[in-house]
Amino acid sequence: MNLGNTNSSAINSWKWLQFNLVAVPILLLSIAFLTNLRTRYTYGSAGCNSILKGGRYLDNPSFFPHQWQPDGCTLHKYSEQTSPNELSPCILPGDEIIFYGDSTGRQIFHAMGNLIQQGAVLDAKTHTVSFNVHNITITFVWAPFFNDTGNDIIKDIAKLGPDSEYKKEANGRATPDALRPPKTFLIATGGFWFARDLGEEAPKIFKERLQSLVDTILNAKPGAFENSYFVPIMMPYYLNLSDRNRDFLTPESVGNLLTISDEVFSFKRGSKGGPGKGGEIYSSLDSSKLAINYVPVVSNLAGENNPGLFDSKGVHFAAAARYVEANIFLNHMCNKELALERQGFDKEHDIESFSGTCCVQYPKVSYLHLAGAILIITVGCMLLFKVQRDYLFKAVPILVTILYVYTAERTHTFNTTMLFYDSRNLLVFLQISFFLGLFFIKEGKPIVDGFTFSENFILEFKGICIVMLILIEFTGYDLEFDEFSGAILGRIFYSCWTAFEVYQFTLELFRSKSFSPKERSLFLGIKFIRLLFLPTIISFVLTYKESPSIFHYWGPTVVRLAFWYMFVISFHPATKFVPEYLKNYLPLFLVFFGFIMYPISSSIDLGREAISISYDYVLIFLSVASAICGSLTSSNYSLDFKQSYGRTFFAALIFAIVINIAYYLVPVYFPSVIGSLVNPSLLECNNNVREAAIFFRGLSYTPISHFFLTLIFVVTWIALRTQISPNTYMNFFVESGKCSYEAIVLRFHIALTASGSVLLWLLPGGSGVVVSGLLKRAYQVISKDTPINNFEFPGELTFQAKCIFNALLVFTIFSLLVSSLGSIWANLKILQPNNDIETLEKSSEMDP
Repeated sequence: MNLGNTNSSAINSWKWLQFNLVAVPILLLSIAFLTNLRTRYTYGSAGCNSILKGGRYLDNPSFFPHQWQPDGCTLHKYSEQTSPNELSPCILPGDEIIFYGDSTGRQIFHAMGNLIQQGAVLDAKTHTVSFNVHNITITFVWAPFFNDTGNDIIKDIAKLGPDSEYKKEANGRATPDALRPPKTFLIATGGFWFARDLGEEAPKIFKERLQSLVDTILNAKPGAFENSYFVPIMMPYYLNLSDRNRDFLTPESVGNLLTISDEVFSFKRGSKGGPGKGGEIYSSLDSSKLAINYVPVVSNLAGENNPGLFDSKGVHFAAAARYVEANIFLNHMCNKELALERQGFDKEHDIESFSGTCCVQYPKVSYLHLAGAILIITVGCMLLFKVQRDYLFKAVPILVTILYVYTAERTHTFNTTMLFYDSRNLLVFLQISFFLGLFFIKEGKPIVDGFTFSENFILEFKGICIVMLILIEFTGYDLEFDEFSGAILGRIFYSCWTAFEVYQFTLELFRSKSFSPKERSLFLGIKFIRLLFLPTIISFVLTYKESPSIFHYWGPTVVRLAFWYMFVISFHPATKFVPEYLKNYLPLFLVFFGFIMYPISSSIDLGREAISISYDYVLIFLSVASAICGSLTSSNYSLDFKQSYGRTFFAALIFAIVINIAYYLVPVYFPSVIGSLVNPSLLECNNNVREAAIFFRGLSYTPISHFFLTLIFVVTWIALRTQISPNTYMNFFVESGKCSYEAIVLRFHIALTASGSVLLWLLPGGSGVVVSGLLKRAYQVISKDTPINNFEFPGELTFQAKCIFNALLVFTIFSLLVSSLGSIWANLKILQPNNDIETLEKSSEMDP
């Protein structure tokens, strides 16, 4: 076989693929940019009111879906774990949330109360009731016809504001040192009882009383209501209705009340009953103050193909849809204020970021930090130009990447969607990845040469680890609610990548006999510059005046690698100055050195990053030891890895047994507490069970378990690869390995965004809106006599195709930026003599 022609063909094919993948992403990215720039104030995150209009479920087809996705932005996941402290300063002691109207409001009242405190609203069968939840007052006022006592309460608060008799109890719960006066939020609902009890007079009476309610709010005293909302009649599930309700709650009667609500709020609905424009009415006393918001999205939260979202009567939502309702309101009420308080918290620090979620206004970037970023880039370009003149032009990807990161993280230019695990997406991307790996093949030196691994094998394994890690995180497999197999796999791949990254550094340093002291200093300097350069630039660009630290975005990876680089550098002189007769004791000295450094690594005070230093300590130490011992072993000896079907079968068998044992023993049942068909929600009843499951699930996977699983995976992979095509490498993964560090740093800013908590949607037009079949019946888009089909999900196949295409677009842009940045460092001649580690091997053999 002609290896030269094979490698040349593989390289040309790889360059051809890269070149042809550039044009389409740039074109689509430009279209998405311009489209979103034009419509962002209507449907994008910057237009906060868009979340009150429409969206779609990401987990359809489903009997009772619950992953609601507004068009253009992502809901922050307020959950049953939300505490009052997490809602501060949006909602403080003394504040009151009033739900006014019929049972549609009561179901939101239930969900909202239990989101703020588990079990706070259990028994609310009485028509008008109030609960004290951590000194936050949550009140339900029964007024299905917008009259009687309930109407008097709203009018009095609107007229007198905080001085109203009805506000004394809530105001009295405010703390003496409160920084602001108590707020009052109002959520009004109505329509069902008009349609059921008033017959032909229902539209006329409903319009009069709804207009009266709106006028009361428009003329309310300034400060009386912080935010006000009106929710129109929800769509009933006709198959579950009683005979009496079925006679009166016809699609025509419901449609008439919806049309009246649209008219009162000047809401111009889109085609086929879809979301439209308008729905915001401003105060009569202050034209700049938004007085009341129309919330038509509630009518579209459950379709005729989602019967599990309704209760047995067909006129109320079950638990899953109730919590979606409550989340929508909390996002609209609190995201803007809370984002400023929580900005910068991210996935790697176990706190979900508000970035990328609906209603968030980003803080202004510090001009001082921006000037620092420009200075660093300028100095970096000058140094690159001094080392190699043609590298000045290759620094352009740095500027492009930083601009992209800033646009994605600190603007609403691009839409976002929540991470939701779908096994189909993961399967598609796995197939694409391994197709690329098997299609682009290159020949090289054997995997094991002497007592060390070849460069191609190291890069290939790093590439596989980083690709698998990003696929797991990108598809949300590590966030799967019911089990945590994805989280374990992601952690294993991350640990493997870190171990081989440190192994490669150790090997390069200990093989640098051909370096002069000056070259060795440059080698180490550039290694650390690469380690710190990109995270520091990102930190300068993303941090703002109130940021806790300019180095917040360094993250655990940078700190861990810096520690292990220093560990290897500190031990390196011992191998040069130790007398020959003591060199056989170097492994023992290395073990002793490792024992000394472990408590040091655990005691370094770097906040949460300190945990990351001692994380996988034994595994990474073993990789360092194997690299040092392998590089110092005489070249006259080498390991014999002749191909053997017996070894291959045995290694594969052991690997399969370990994986299956781990799969069945480690995951623990995790009870789902939302989506119950029983009202009230099972959330309150299952709380203790859920907490016990979380605790036990964590106990079942210990650091020792992780170490042995990771070690077995690495050893088994090495055994398999030395037997299966040991001279052949998957070039796609080799190239991925060359830029794997850049991929690790940028995966939470480009492949994902908002610190890894949401996914960018780059296709023009946003993620889209689905119009419920029930809503179409109400607006007579489809005939009332059309049979209800629970198994039809119109447009779902198109949406899944768009998801795949968007993911491919995001991956392509991510790959191009990461590979461009990686090539800057990989091709620097000062990093490796003759630009190849394997060339270093030859030179080291000639060294006396």
